[in-house]
Amino acid sequence: TLLSVEWCIRHNLVQQGFTILQEGIVTIALSELGYDFRDKLFRNIGTSCFTIWNKEEKTWKNDAADNKNITRNFIHGSKLFELINNKKKPLFKKISIFRNDLNHAGFTKDAKRSDEITPKLNEYYLAIKSILEKYFNTKYA
Repeated sequence: TLLSVEWCIRHNLVQQGFTILQEGIVTIALSELGYDFRDKLFRNIGTSCFTIWNKEEKTWKNDAADNKNITRNFIHGSKLFELINNKKKPLFKKISIFRNDLNHAGFTKDAKRSDEITPKLNEYYLAIKSILEKYFNTKYA
């Protein structure tokens, strides 16, 4: 995953890089917990958890609400999830904001300018790479 993001950065494929980075985070967290990362239900729940992690269960929706045990396990069981969400403005949310700006062609309120987006991909890539290297105690190129 990270090699793909790095390749996207080198080739100025910013939208693809943000998408791969975000999807890769979900994949790694699901794998960490032993869930099939190719299963759409698990991917939906995993992605939702990055948004609902600090919200009351009664506000959860869709697959996350319908599968509360899996949702709780993801939120409370994934070390990667905890590391990515441990700051004032969680890293996954930051990545999502830029990904959405790109995927909606900048037609969203408060959309970022292109000169703001490109450097952020590299910044977030390096942050995720650092977390993965520290947590998994291995080098991710």
